[in-house]
Amino acid sequence: MRIAKRILIILFLLIAISVTFYLFMFNRFNISCFGNKYYLVNNKVKGYKSGSLLAVKQDLKNINVGDKILFYNINTTKREILASTVKSIEQTNKKEKTYELENNKFVSSSYVLGSIKNTIVIPVLGGFLNIFSSTVGYLFLILLPVLSLFVYQLRAVIIKHNLWGLYD
Repeated sequence: MRIAKRILIILFLLIAISVTFYLFMFNRFNISCFGNKYYLVNNKVKGYKSGSLLAVKQDLKNINVGDKILFYNINTTKREILASTVKSIEQTNKKEKTYELENNKFVSSSYVLGSIKNTIVIPVLGGFLNIFSSTVGYLFLILLPVLSLFVYQLRAVIIKHNLWGLYD
């Protein structure tokens, strides 16, 4: 019973730490970014099930004409990710490229997440991550359980060492 309890606590703490890192790594578009990988929960990108977790590797050097890419839509006030096919690529300067998309829109390489061929899709995990990373979900599923574990452990130490002389 003790081993199962410890395994559950360790599993919970791993989930809590992972969700916390996910939240701390948000960029200005509310997408988590670790190095050259972007992690986003799919809600609106066509071609993927809603609630899927998309892990997109940003590899701009290997994007060619005809590739389908994921990019930030900066043409509207909504923060959203769109997918489109590249019609042409223009080298703007040494580091910057401009992609012409199939709908005759242009997007700078600084707003491109990556190619769909470099995307890993995890079907259900995005839904759980949405719940855990929401304000209420993080409070009730992460913070309050961690606080209760801390109080429980603190109480156990006080009782074990009889720190206040209450348990004679």
